[in-house]
Amino acid sequence: MPNRLTLKGLAGRAQNRFALINNVTLRAGEEERVRVGASNVVVRCLAIGENSARIHVQGESSPRELCLETR
Repeated sequence: MPNRLTLKGLAGRAQNRFALINNVTLRAGEEERVRVGASNVVVRCLAIGENSARIHVQGESSPRELCLETR
């Protein structure tokens, strides 16, 4: 398992996009437990763009943006 939240992929059309964060698929507005290292965090997907996803992690004061990593 990754030791940090990582945007692994995006799929779908602009109106109905999905974000793969670690090994969990989320749409905008959905909230799920995501495994990070040996623990879990609750992540809410706020928005999904062309190459990124804006999320809020429960317990953090502000949202963060996850970008697709270029290889």
